[in-house]
Amino acid sequence: MRNILFIIIALVYCATAHAQIIISNDTTVCGSYSDTLQALSEELTSIQVDDTHDDVARPLGFSFDFYGISYTSCVVSANGYITFDITQAAAYSP
Repeated sequence: MRNILFIIIALVYCATAHAQIIISNDTTVCGSYSDTLQALSEELTSIQVDDTHDDVARPLGFSFDFYGISYTSCVVSANGYITFDITQAAAYSP
């Protein structure tokens, strides 16, 4: 029984040990956290819930050729990816 409990605790720890940290106005970092947190963008996102895309297309700042098509902006998903299809802005993100 102790071995099973130890395995469960170890799995929970490993699953959360490398979690993504998103700092926003409602985030509090507790404890002795000494790492430097970096913002991904200086612009605030409109993403408030999971499974959505940001409301606006973000400019890349350069021209990016992807399979022969040139893109200059992208849309960020709450699920951790970007898309160059700017019609997906404010749409559902599977």
